[in-house]
Amino acid sequence: EAIVFGQGKCYGKKDVEVTKCQADASFTTEILTKMPLGTCILMGDPHILTFDNPTGQIEDNTQLVGGDYAVVVSDKLTIDGRFGYSSRFPSEASLTGLSVTGSLLSGHKLVVEYRGPDKGEAGFKTTWNGVEILESLGTEYTSPDGVLKAKKANMNPDDFHNHARHTIGGEAGSGDRPSFLFEITPDLTIYALIGDETINAVITMRKQSDMDGYCGNFDCVAE
Repeated sequence: EAIVFGQGKCYGKKDVEVTKCQADASFTTEILTKMPLGTCILMGDPHILTFDNPTGQIEDNTQLVGGDYAVVVSDKLTIDGRFGYSSRFPSEASLTGLSVTGSLLSGHKLVVEYRGPDKGEAGFKTTWNGVEILESLGTEYTSPDGVLKAKKANMNPDDFHNHARHTIGGEAGSGDRPSFLFEITPDLTIYALIGDETINAVITMRKQSDMDGYCGNFDCVAE
């Protein structure tokens, strides 16, 4: 998908992921076919590391006021985040839900949100086109057309991002935690770590044209 030039050589590279690129002016990358994969993470109260700042090279974005906000916007995809207050952060909003829709999903709509009153995984509800799925821990769902593969299970947050545990997942290396994983065809993956009333979300997707939202414009310039 790309050719990397450097040190007098060129290298073929498949599935370019900007989160794994190291800053080095002596190398250049030329994309040949598919756009690169990027990762945006929403964590804590909340801190947002954009597609262009996935490792926190510059200060992260924050949104402390509750409400519904555009996280990712393009001509094919809209991801909205619901930021609400919690027992742990009563005056600073955290991510409590996500909705995902657009032509990338063939017009389907995925929603995951905290409804309560129970805390933890039992308090979260997930719907696909308004129909509840993943009603209990250890369940999986595949849509009839294969657009969505989803599961609600114990997973290791460290496998998805080194900040995925922030504030609600314990220390790094402390094992599996109740989580959601949504794999949407083509090339969109959303991991969500479940807290008492909030989630941390890791969104991995390919760069699209005219992107906007709290996850940034994905122009590969950290700003």
